[in-house]
Amino acid sequence: MAEGQAGLDLLYGGDVAAGLVGCAPREGGVALWWRRDGRTEREDIAFAPYFLTSHPALLDAFKPAAVLTELGGDGYYRYRATCEDWAHHDAAIAHANRLYREQKRAYTDEPVLAVREGSVQYLLSSGRTHYKGLAPGDLNVLYFALRAYNSGGADYADAQAEGDRVVMVGLADGRNWLRIFDISGRDEQALLSEVSEELKRRDPDVIVGHNLFKGALAYFTLRSKRARVKLDWGRDTTPLKVRTSRAPAAEKQLEYPRADAAGRSFVDTWFLATYYDIVKRDLERFDAPYVARYLDRTCRLPEPVPAWDVDRLYEGSRAVLEADLRYELEAAQVIFHTLAGSYFAQAQMLPFALQDCVVRGNATKINHLLLREYIRQGQSVPPPVESRTFVGGHTEIRRTGVIRDVLNVDIASLYPSIMLTHNVQPSTDTLGAFQPLLRELTAQRLVAKREAREAAEQSVRVMADARQGAFKIFINSFFGYLGTARMNWADPAQAERITLTGQRLVKQLAEIVEGEGGSVIEIDTDGVYFAAPPGSVSPEGRDELERRINARLNQVAGGEGITAEIGEYFPAMLSHKVKNYALLCEDGSVTLKGSGMKSRGLEPYLHNFIEQAIVDILRGDEMRIDERYSLLRDRIATRTIDIHELAKTDTIVESLEAYKTKVAAGSGSGGRNRAAAYEIALSARRPLRPGDMVAYYITGEKATVKAFEAAKPLRSYDPANPDYNVAYYLKKLDENLKKVQGYLAAGTDEGPELFEEQ
Repeated sequence: MAEGQAGLDLLYGGDVAAGLVGCAPREGGVALWWRRDGRTEREDIAFAPYFLTSHPALLDAFKPAAVLTELGGDGYYRYRATCEDWAHHDAAIAHANRLYREQKRAYTDEPVLAVREGSVQYLLSSGRTHYKGLAPGDLNVLYFALRAYNSGGADYADAQAEGDRVVMVGLADGRNWLRIFDISGRDEQALLSEVSEELKRRDPDVIVGHNLFKGALAYFTLRSKRARVKLDWGRDTTPLKVRTSRAPAAEKQLEYPRADAAGRSFVDTWFLATYYDIVKRDLERFDAPYVARYLDRTCRLPEPVPAWDVDRLYEGSRAVLEADLRYELEAAQVIFHTLAGSYFAQAQMLPFALQDCVVRGNATKINHLLLREYIRQGQSVPPPVESRTFVGGHTEIRRTGVIRDVLNVDIASLYPSIMLTHNVQPSTDTLGAFQPLLRELTAQRLVAKREAREAAEQSVRVMADARQGAFKIFINSFFGYLGTARMNWADPAQAERITLTGQRLVKQLAEIVEGEGGSVIEIDTDGVYFAAPPGSVSPEGRDELERRINARLNQVAGGEGITAEIGEYFPAMLSHKVKNYALLCEDGSVTLKGSGMKSRGLEPYLHNFIEQAIVDILRGDEMRIDERYSLLRDRIATRTIDIHELAKTDTIVESLEAYKTKVAAGSGSGGRNRAAAYEIALSARRPLRPGDMVAYYITGEKATVKAFEAAKPLRSYDPANPDYNVAYYLKKLDENLKKVQGYLAAGTDEGPELFEEQ
């Protein structure tokens, strides 16, 4: 495949039309919405929908007949079936699938490859993508949040409950317009109608909110249905549609009520934060103010109002509730502006709207880039590939404890570099699109990184950085794509070839580091942490060490394209176990990695104690740990500690009925033990559902209690009569003090244990 323009067409779709901000199927084709000269214009396009099939005989008896076209190559899906309209398209697929189920033994794989979403199908065929020629600031964004009244003293408002209702809705455009809608002086139906009309009048390209899908939008939709308020939010006046969907999140699948409105995207900033944390693993909570403060250190948003306080505040402190709503809107803006840029850049490349760029997995995105090229060239498509297990990256720990003067060296983009250097591509890629796409992404990332460094205008730098971030995500996902099940061009054998090569290279890197006088602490897939050899911690020393390491690495790597990079210098590292360590940075900040260093399952007082103790250890101020321990122990014993430091907050992840069934089955296969959060949920005034959060603390007098029996809901706590279990919380503190002592005792050369047994 030719380079240059061909590579750009692979990446961006080949159609240069600028300003597309919305796309939706309509009778006879698709409707497009364009941003031109500050106005939004609609264009209707005739389009004949289609699907691919491996066995055209499945359509022999279907009337009216679909138009069959044989595709080039010998891929499994060799025929394109073009239909009259969307109804004809859906009926033809249903007919073929019905015959397939009846004759399943006759097929090696599913005989129909269909892109069900009409807008995605059109974008695949046309090569068009959203937002070309636009910057993120050109989008018309509307931020959405609400507060719902929870009657009867319940923890959460229930959209199906008679006495509950929406009492406040906030809308903001992220620029200079914000409006709070209050139910005062009218009924809920009037409030919902006014909000709906205002939303349509402002005609947003994107509707954004925090916990939008499971929270605000789901509640607003259900209350509107109950009040018979029509939500015709589509740009073509079609109604808002809500359906159960799933989104990948690392090894899990998140089930949520997906919302769709023709020509618009919905973005939940909770999803943005969740995906960000899959990489960073540093967020302690996911409420909007906390995430905003984490992303923007200048942000001073206060803690959110608990859901169970909405009824009390609405009746007695409405100004506080309105301020809380404003804070949530502001927090959503911070999160969206910080994290949505790379998804905006993806939407300029992919045949997806912004909404799908957020919730679709990276393997699916790469599959659609390849599928777009095969459709453009009229080539047949291979069947989806089943996954198999293969070896992963090499991890190894050689030293534990506190180590001073630490450097990290890693092989830049290890797996992509191997793929490019060794020309790795799927065996079924008959067009040879995989390698050119990866090479174009790599080239475009270098261009974007340079532009982000050198551009004079801040807006240009921000957009360039978003583009390079999007490119990086894709580049690093090409390896994962090869090993992902049910992708059309997956190739687990090639994925294993990459990991085996990576193992060899990172082991060779560790040997080179040792040969240069470094002492290896940990090896993790693509890099090495090591105690620095003398004279190498200065910037000049690091540069020289990097030069020597690369000279030796090039000798053993078998070719160019593999480059090692030395990162920043760390005055100290606390090595605990594989992928669990803490780093003291030159600016005095501390980075923790791994659940062994900080568990999200701990109560806040323990989490903070361990983190502060690790900071003290790394800074060489271990004696402060005793002081912190004594002060914390005294606050607990004298009942002067804030209950929020002791309380745990858990999310209900399965229905209460499922929980009760598993408990009844016992702790064996298919069963489970009783859990405090679920026992609290079972005693709540109103049934809780998956996704709801439960905050609780432990009561009693004995240090050893069953948490599920001694737990009480946080909202029932009376500060005037504190009843938390002092012995229980002190015992947990002592157990975690021993854990901190273990950090010092394990493998350190820096003196005896610094704590006495308590």
